[in-house]
Amino acid sequence: MEEMKIIVMIICFSSAVLMIGLGIPMAIRRVKPNRTYGARMKYTLMNDDIWYDVNAMAGKGIIIIGVLEMALGAASIPILKSVSEKNPVIFYLAAAAGIEILGLIIITVLSAGMSKRMAEEKGLIK
Repeated sequence: MEEMKIIVMIICFSSAVLMIGLGIPMAIRRVKPNRTYGARMKYTLMNDDIWYDVNAMAGKGIIIIGVLEMALGAASIPILKSVSEKNPVIFYLAAAAGIEILGLIIITVLSAGMSKRMAEEKGLIK
């Protein structure tokens, strides 16, 4: 069980570092328009201004997800130390996955709305 606790903490922190690492280049507008990395949507690929604005917002959101996961991992350290053999630590993995999935869904919806709104403002769509 002790090994499982360590694995849970490693997964939480690794996932958080990954999210922060992926979000920073987007947030500081370093990711050029491409079809591999970033908020790749119909309208973001139509215009560089839309690409950079939407990706900056999405990158900040991804960083927030990473920080929340880091906080979950830090909060789990004292709790996991006191968890008995009978209590499953899978709750923390589910919470971390929930933070990521829900956060990414929210970011995707906001990014789609922002990109469409910006495309309309720029006259790219009617």
